[in-house]
Amino acid sequence: MMTLLDNKLAPLTFSVGFLNCSFVKVLEVCLQWKRQNYRSIESKEIASPLLDELVELQPLTPIPRRWLLVPTTSDWVAYFDNGLRGPDPAPFVCYLSQQLCCRGVVVRSVPHTLSEDVGTKRGTYGGVQFELFASHMTDFLNCERSVSVAYEGGKWSFNASGKMQSFEEAATYQKRRIVDRFTTEMLIRYCYALGIRVDSPEFYKSPGTLIWTNDPLPTGHTAFSLAQARQQMGL
Repeated sequence: MMTLLDNKLAPLTFSVGFLNCSFVKVLEVCLQWKRQNYRSIESKEIASPLLDELVELQPLTPIPRRWLLVPTTSDWVAYFDNGLRGPDPAPFVCYLSQQLCCRGVVVRSVPHTLSEDVGTKRGTYGGVQFELFASHMTDFLNCERSVSVAYEGGKWSFNASGKMQSFEEAATYQKRRIVDRFTTEMLIRYCYALGIRVDSPEFYKSPGTLIWTNDPLPTGHTAFSLAQARQQMGL
């Protein structure tokens, strides 16, 4: 499966969001949006390699409370958050791509280590997903294209919706085995077609900006270190 830094920091690298806009503008609009939704918002610049920047997302929480924006060697800005079971970039990319009048991308690649052994061992349900967002409304919000293979409800499913893109390997969608219809290798090639070298640590530049809120978590929610989160997920 696709990994960043050999999955050493999973689940923080299970999913990544991208916005095709300048870093300065993304940061500006992101901060405005966060200040509308939280009582306290702080930020700091981190001039470190990506691995060290991602570590700053700790602790991991069921509801994200820390967000990381990272410039890249292309015209895309990367997004990560501290979600306990991995980042959830879709709401962020969906909203900001409209506000910034730019395209957005969300990619997800999670190894499949759970199936019928639910409740008897730790692990993750596998999935590979590519989502392309437009700057304008489409048939579903502003999602221009979505392709995914995921394990849910005890079986694998394949889904594709929206306008097919010129770089897609559509013939593969007809393969007999569902897991072969959309693979991590295909996901990476789709990203490369858009100028996103998602699997290369060298693609992510320094410095990035960490944004966080000190607002308390809702009652009953607990924060975890990265090590604790990885242990819970059997990573």
